[in-house]
Amino acid sequence: MPIISVALLAAGFALLMLGQIKLGEFEAEGIKVRIVGLVLMVPLISVVFLSILFPEGGDLVGFVELATWAGAGIAAYVLLFQETGLPSFNMPELQTLEQPNRRKQNFPSVMSLAEAARYLNVPEQKVIELINEGNLAAAKINHRYSISRTALDEFLENQNDANEGNAVT
Repeated sequence: MPIISVALLAAGFALLMLGQIKLGEFEAEGIKVRIVGLVLMVPLISVVFLSILFPEGGDLVGFVELATWAGAGIAAYVLLFQETGLPSFNMPELQTLEQPNRRKQNFPSVMSLAEAARYLNVPEQKVIELINEGNLAAAKINHRYSISRTALDEFLENQNDANEGNAVT
């Protein structure tokens, strides 16, 4: 079995267990990261399965392994870096958001990174940027962000005040 499949299996297992990833400035955590972990494990699992089914199918197994490497890589990229799953190479800026009062009952008082991103209707990476820039208060406990709903509401109020201050009269 090629080392690439074994390395993908190991990386996938680590992502599945940890549920978080940090590559330079990029950080992500939660279910998306765990799904990427499972996706990265597919090449080796498929090769083992096909080798059992077709013991003499060396070319078929090799082709399927190459195809699953490419598929796993593309799927991992799309899951981690694209919010919509459509090809896009720029992160959308913070949009005008609906009033949080109508959404408060659907979110806990302290949120994970993924929940905060859904609350603000932005990608998780944008929430991390807001935290790193000092625009959004958050605590990092055991390598995971915890963000209070109060901090998110204050951020939204500040955004709305800034937007109103820039209005042309």
